[in-house]
Amino acid sequence: MQEQKYLGITIDHKLKFEKHINEICTKAASRINAIKRIRRYTTTKQCLNIYKATVLPLFDIGDILWRNAGNTLTNQLQVQQNKALRVIFHKKHSDSVRIEELTSNLIPLELRRKINHLTFI
Repeated sequence: MQEQKYLGITIDHKLKFEKHINEICTKAASRINAIKRIRRYTTTKQCLNIYKATVLPLFDIGDILWRNAGNTLTNQLQVQQNKALRVIFHKKHSDSVRIEELTSNLIPLELRRKINHLTFI
């Protein structure tokens, strides 16, 4: 068998975690699209809370195991967070979301993984 799912984490025989991260991105994109569909009926704060409750936990599950999966893969997760912030704050695709990250008390996911790792140790 080339890969195995264990406690929600897909582990392949080379420990690349590519499939797992792709699954996270797919789930996150689906939930971000749901936020996009309800955005005009809710406030920014409500959308942010929905994001923090439904999407952000996806990025944390097993991150201690796959945090060194490689920048190409882990950057895909940051792209999803950036998309979510653009949806929540009505930003264009080309706009930076650094200010929105700060005002919403979110940090870049790479830093979040490092903090989670240090908390675990």
